[in-house]
Amino acid sequence: MTSTESTTRSFGLGLPEGFVELPSSVASATAESIGEVTAYFARLFNLPPDDLNAAAAAVYFAAVGTSSGDDGIDHTAMAMYRSPDDPERAMMVLLSSSCLPASHPGVAPAIAGLLEIHRASDRNTVARVELPAGPAVVVVDEEQNGIMIGEQFAPIVHRKITAWVPDPDGTTIAVVSMASNNWPDWAHVCQLAMDIFDTLEWDR
Repeated sequence: MTSTESTTRSFGLGLPEGFVELPSSVASATAESIGEVTAYFARLFNLPPDDLNAAAAAVYFAAVGTSSGDDGIDHTAMAMYRSPDDPERAMMVLLSSSCLPASHPGVAPAIAGLLEIHRASDRNTVARVELPAGPAVVVVDEEQNGIMIGEQFAPIVHRKITAWVPDPDGTTIAVVSMASNNWPDWAHVCQLAMDIFDTLEWDR
């Protein structure tokens, strides 16, 4: 169980096995926290606990976490699984969560406002969904880039699914996102994200 703190209201998420939390600030990127990420990669790839490749991966992803924290994200976690369709293909996901201070008179107008804002962009797929925590707006956006490998252009498709969940008290909007570059397994990534969105609980 992870909890996202806010001066307004906080919420909890239940993450399935396989996730490791990343440091959310430079201060929290301690040797101990980076060591936990190193151990994660060592276990994942059956490497010795002090493997240099696992340590390098840990430092990189710790930097991803601290960068997200600098951008206002409260918590970041990552997981890597085998693709259900192809065991040889890795399925890596990055989960982030944060609390946005809000002032809405009720959940219904908050949902209406979120739908209007996100539908204004033709780059998004937007839907209203019912979560156990209440109504939410789920947005999927896509960014297409690529890199040159020799003389060949390799496309990179980055997709993100985000749940925007207004709290019933009108003080906070929970924002939970899952991002992945693994477009062949995007349906599985979305299902994993929706399963996590369903665990959202507002703290009393």
